This record gives sequence, structure tokens and C-alpha cells, in this order.
Amino acid sequence: TRTWLRATRVSFNAETVDVTSLDSEGGWRELLVGAGVRSAAISGSGPGTVAAIGAMHALHAAGRRVPDDVAVIGCDDIEMGAVVTPSLTTVRIDRERLGQEAVTALVALVEGRRVESPLLPVELVVRDSG
Repeated sequence: TRTWLRATRVSFNAETVDVTSLDSEGGWRELLVGAGVRSAAISGSGPGTVAAIGAMHALHAAGRRVPDDVAVIGCDDIEMGAVVTPSLTTVRIDRERLGQEAVTALVALVEGRRVESPLLPVELVVRDSG
């Protein structure tokens, strides 16, 4: 995550970016609730929207309000993000192109060619969570 932020020249404070495994509600609670976080961009190893919804659940259980106390942004824009309350702000990724690039990279690796990681275009979909 930090490497991507630097590569894309996104301005950020390295002390406020945390990369961690959040595979349980306890992990969410420790990172988001205990630390008094004001905003969180969530990208999971599975669907990022599902991970962000889990974060919103943990925040709600701890009495924190989204987006009033903490803004939450997911990544992947699956339909579920539009129907939860509050609806989830997300980063939309062209999954078809992502799949095409992955297959192209896999073929190149099998053929022994060098693989470059392309930066794919994304779109911020602003909804109620942040």
C-alpha cells in the first residue's frame, strides 16, 4: 500500500498509513476503534467492499458513527456497497480489464518474459460513508 501510494504520488503521512491483516472483528476494533481513526480506506485480500462493511460493523458496535466519526472507503464497488446503510463510498476498478492484465502477465511469466505492473484507471464513487 505504501509503495503504491508513493508510485502514484498520492500525498500521505507515512505515520498515518497502517498496513495490517484485518481478518477478524478484533483486528478491526484494534485498528479503527482503539486508535481513534477519523478515516479509513479499506482494501481486502477478498472483496474490499466486504472488508469495509466489516469495518463499519465494528465501528457501529463500538458506538462510532460512519461517516460522522469515521469516514470509510471500500475498494471494488460490488453491489452490496450501494445497499448497506450508510451506502459505501468506494473505488471502482474495471474488473474485466484487471482480469485481462492478469492473464497477460501470467502468459508472459510462463513464456519467461519480464512482467510489468500496469496502473489501471479507477473511479471514486462517492456515497454516504465518506
